[in-house]
Amino acid sequence: MPPRKYKMCEIIDSFDREEFLRLCDRLEEKKSTLILYHVNPDADAIGSAFALRRLLQMTGSCAVCLCEDKIPKRLEFLVQGEKTNEIPTEFVAERIISTDVASSSQI
Repeated sequence: MPPRKYKMCEIIDSFDREEFLRLCDRLEEKKSTLILYHVNPDADAIGSAFALRRLLQMTGSCAVCLCEDKIPKRLEFLVQGEKTNEIPTEFVAERIISTDVASSSQI
């Protein structure tokens, strides 16, 4: 039997709706947020971290993305001149979120 192809609505329906809505509520809280993505970053890591950063900024939160490694030259277009791996001196994280990290050793 060939693998089943999922439609987006089927995937979304598989989530616990109440849990998802609680997560959305928590992300809408205005809190300074440190977003960590994995070492030796690939496009998924960079894209997910900076997309989350943009969403949090749209809700009024200050958000900073941080990785131990620099973004590879070939992927710099994903951040289009935004500051990376710099934490402003006045920044104090009220929450920390990791994106695209499979294990703590990758942070």
